[in-house]
Amino acid sequence: MLRSNSRVRLPVLMICGLAMMSACGGFAQTSTPSTLAPLENAAWTTEDGENEGSASAGPTLPGINIEPVPLSGLILRSEGIGDFRFGADPEKVISYVADLLGSPTVDSGWVEVESALLLCERESFRQVEWGVLRLEFGDLALDEVAQMEFIGWDYGIDGRLGEEPEGIITELGVGLGARVDELLAAYPTTELFEGEEGNYPPSFIWAGGLEGFTTGTGSTDVVTVLKGGTRCGW
Repeated sequence: MLRSNSRVRLPVLMICGLAMMSACGGFAQTSTPSTLAPLENAAWTTEDGENEGSASAGPTLPGINIEPVPLSGLILRSEGIGDFRFGADPEKVISYVADLLGSPTVDSGWVEVESALLLCERESFRQVEWGVLRLEFGDLALDEVAQMEFIGWDYGIDGRLGEEPEGIITELGVGLGARVDELLAAYPTTELFEGEEGNYPPSFIWAGGLEGFTTGTGSTDVVTVLKGGTRCGW
């Protein structure tokens, strides 16, 4: 695997700022499914590009009516996104999402910082964004061999809904704007947290690998951010 020779060293505040950048641009949306049922028979792709068999779709979530309908194939999973698991090759994941959404609006490139300043143990990381969808990739050097891999995704911006790309959902049908009672119907063991005004927003954590922010903990409050995997830069 080739490793970029161009590295950028940025202070922590600038790194965190990368996550908040969101450029305007069009998204090339492909044909969409007619229902919000989970993606069936999705074949995972490993970091070597090999087909690893079908992913478990889980039960269909009833009663959710989210518009617009989800992008074909681009399902947010606790183990990855679409056909790719965490650990997959960054360039393959980026190319896969770009085929559905068009060119990224933001690409930080590989950023090196002191590992103690990161939220996970990585030598460097890279953030690639399509509007409010952000993917993160990490580089952990083991025995001086670079391991650049897909490590996390982040969809949405706290307190803001309706920004591109819209309509992406989890494998159980939950997307931005879903009500808290719909979130709990899909993921019954989800824990809700009130948040603290001025410090952190209301949030939720599902131990199966999903978390995010909401407008509150009431049944009619809604999901504003979804997160999966491990994130270093935000």
